[in-house]
Amino acid sequence: MRIRAIQIALRYAIKPLACGTLLVCVASLVGCSKMLAPPAIGFEAPVAYTTGGTIPISAQAADFDSDGKMDLAVANQGSGNVAILRGNGDGTLQTAVTYALNSNGSFPVALAVGDFNRDRKPDIAVLNASSGASVPTVTILLNQGDGTFGTPHNITTPASGQSIAVGDLNGDGDVDLWIGAPGKSFLMLGNGDGTFEAPVAYATSPSGTGGGMGVAMGDLNNDGKLDLTASNFLPGTVGVLLNTGNDTFSMPSTVPVLNTPAGMALVDFDRDGNLDIIVTNYNFNSATILFGAGDGTFVRKTFAAAGSLPIAVAVADFDGSGNLSLAFADYGGDGITYVSGLPGGNIDLTYDFPTGSSKFVSPKVSSVVAADFNGDGLPDIAAVNSGENSVAILITKLP
Repeated sequence: MRIRAIQIALRYAIKPLACGTLLVCVASLVGCSKMLAPPAIGFEAPVAYTTGGTIPISAQAADFDSDGKMDLAVANQGSGNVAILRGNGDGTLQTAVTYALNSNGSFPVALAVGDFNRDRKPDIAVLNASSGASVPTVTILLNQGDGTFGTPHNITTPASGQSIAVGDLNGDGDVDLWIGAPGKSFLMLGNGDGTFEAPVAYATSPSGTGGGMGVAMGDLNNDGKLDLTASNFLPGTVGVLLNTGNDTFSMPSTVPVLNTPAGMALVDFDRDGNLDIIVTNYNFNSATILFGAGDGTFVRKTFAAAGSLPIAVAVADFDGSGNLSLAFADYGGDGITYVSGLPGGNIDLTYDFPTGSSKFVSPKVSSVVAADFNGDGLPDIAAVNSGENSVAILITKLP
């Protein structure tokens, strides 16, 4: 591990400016050229930690052991397990402890964190696609109260999922699951004891096609109830299902974005009190920002350059300015693309921050998480390097 960290540090030391590479984009989502320039925010040289398995694909941060320090959970697709890397509170992580998901060839594709049994401890839900002899499932790992997890409980799902989000959709205090899948996505209401009701399918587009490559929950119409969203990959739309109460949802409405939308986030990006949607456009190397009107519709949209094959996005106020910025996981690039935010939901400059150990091989960043790993009050970044079986921690550094 120390060798890996030294290699990455040397790679950054060779560069004239270790803090980032500016992407200059002139009136286009493509044709960006790179030039060295000091950004308004930077990150320490990334330190990589092995994930205890192969092809890590998804990650979430939480304080699993209740010690006040941020930890990391990583789903390893190739080895079919979940790794817990406990945080030391200074930006470093401990050696991964792994949990096998099941014995029939589990193929994890996404991971989410929530309190599924009302004990105030973060539990884990892992979405598994079918592969070989395995059937599609959701694996529930309940926190034992000390950051360790009990025997995995596998729940068969009607289709292979692609994405997962958690939240209390019906206001009963129990955390529910919203799972994106090809064709129709499905909802699983929580019982509050770590179990869930049978899946109920929902189309995320009027045609019933597209599937939820990315899903999220949030109150889009300010009625106090969580609504559902999904990115419809091939139609190139975002589907919106408004919560009508009594465990029911409206027929889906769709908002056009660029084709192949993937990862998404729901945040109040322009700070007007209404939730907005940010979705990556995988094959277009960009992201679409949809600004919410507060009634479930959207008043305008804008685009941002997002690196090469952006598959996921994290949103946070990294520099403490009060403005939200974007960090994209670039599956086809050399790390993350950082887009600096300005007041009113406007965006400023775009920077590239490498996360891998080799400048010749793409780390294939498949997931990105914003969390404060060193306790300084500023969000840092965890980037999952699926091509290197590692997760890289980038500590935020102000100029």
